[in-house]
Amino acid sequence: MVKKIKKKKAKKGGRGRHPSAGPFLAKLDAIELELRVLGWWRSEPVDPFAHLTPDEPRSYLDASSFEEWLQFVFLPGARGFARGGTLPATSHVGDMARQHYDYQTNVAEAQTLIQLLSAFDEMVEAHHARRGGPP
Repeated sequence: MVKKIKKKKAKKGGRGRHPSAGPFLAKLDAIELELRVLGWWRSEPVDPFAHLTPDEPRSYLDASSFEEWLQFVFLPGARGFARGGTLPATSHVGDMARQHYDYQTNVAEAQTLIQLLSAFDEMVEAHHARRGGPP
């Protein structure tokens, strides 16, 4: 006897993610790709805050490097927010990158990364403007 298996319909937006997540996830994938192209992607996970004691506050300025903060804190967090449809009201990661790469050492090869991060910021703000404010 052969059983017929019903295919489940995919949830709107794909594997349990918010319907508006697609463009945000695509931008985050582009940011990851740029980090890889630049050779700033680590193949082994690290804790960018390992040098801090557990009770010390953590910000991107405290991370061992901005690139590690992007890879191990920002990207996973932003992907989680995008999938859940709970994006923050604003994002300033482009400004953070501009400050890090332009003000300290003017790293010319980081310009595309800065543009991608700034575009992500603009997407977050446009998303909330269309929705009439933060979720």
